[in-house]
Amino acid sequence: MRLRIGSTIAVFAAVIGLAGSVAGPIYAAFAA
Repeated sequence: MRLRIGSTIAVFAAVIGLAGSVAGPIYAAFAA
């Protein structure tokens, strides 16, 4: 069960990182 929770957290972190890499430049373009 611990492995499943760990992999879920890893996927969640990867999704957050991907969303950040996409939203970061867009946010910067709007803020500029």
